Amino acid sequence: MSAKFVGITSLQVVFSENVNAVVADFTNFKYTNDSGTTYTSRAITGISGSGTNIIIVSFVIPAIFDGNATTGTIDIGNGVVNLAGTHLVEVTEQQIEILN
Repeated sequence: MSAKFVGITSLQVVFSENVNAVVADFTNFKYTNDSGTTYTSRAITGISGSGTNIIIVSFVIPAIFDGNATTGTIDIGNGVVNLAGTHLVEVTEQQIEILN
């Protein structure tokens, strides 16, 4: 599994197989911008891509966010299941790659 920022209000989580997921499966999202400010418990506003191996997670950004995230993490719950219905292993603080 991997995760990376794909915009200032979204990140992409790539699984090794197709999965079904809901917003509640993604929690405890936090990131630090290039000014060194850490934003914790950012609100997840939606996901897309359930049924595929790529889930796009959308989130709320604070008004002062400058668009340059340098680090981030997100928890991925065991509610994520593959298409056979098997729960995937829960991941705490999945690292998020920076936006290029």
